[in-house]
Amino acid sequence: MRFRRHLAHVGLLLSLTTLSMRADLIGSSVTGAFTDGASAVNLFDPTVATNVIPAGSQNLQGTTVVIEPGQLQFGTELGCFISCNLITATFTATQLDIHTHAGFSFGLFGFPDTFHFTFTDPAFSGISEESNTFQTSTLFNTLQTSPLNFGLAGHSISIDIGVSAFAGQDYDAVFDLSSAPTSPALPESSSLLSLAAVLGAVLSAGRRAKLIYSKQPSRASSN
Repeated sequence: MRFRRHLAHVGLLLSLTTLSMRADLIGSSVTGAFTDGASAVNLFDPTVATNVIPAGSQNLQGTTVVIEPGQLQFGTELGCFISCNLITATFTATQLDIHTHAGFSFGLFGFPDTFHFTFTDPAFSGISEESNTFQTSTLFNTLQTSPLNFGLAGHSISIDIGVSAFAGQDYDAVFDLSSAPTSPALPESSSLLSLAAVLGAVLSAGRRAKLIYSKQPSRASSN
């Protein structure tokens, strides 16, 4: 009975350590790209000599980063002559915030800039718009909410935003993201220690049972 109980404990620990998986984006790896207008240059790429990546951005080390709480995943600065336009993309466990701080005005009078973003992460499984404060302007300079085109193909998110910005203003597009675990989470050290202890107990119980059985007289000799 004790041997069976130990086996049950082993099965429970195995299920906890191999089937427990994350249900959010924290800890997953995302690859990002940002282009402006017709240019094909990835403005998030730190290896491009003309790109200006702000301090504190994870993409200072490359275009693939690990999503961590409280971190800025992607950033770049454009047109840094007198002042810069700062464009960032920040992930949380369940959201993506694309933010622009306009150091100078651009995309006005019916000729908005087109921002195109692509993010790829095996954990992505869905996207929806939460809010949008980007603006576009008409020839009469009346402002309206900029239309967003976005979608998910496989594990890649594509976002297009028409941007008209006034100097000193901030703009955001926030998206809710759904995610699906891609692999079992690694067991914690405490779980591994518990598993090792139970396995040791099972092996010890098995050896004791075998020893006791081997010392019992056979039925043939008892007769």
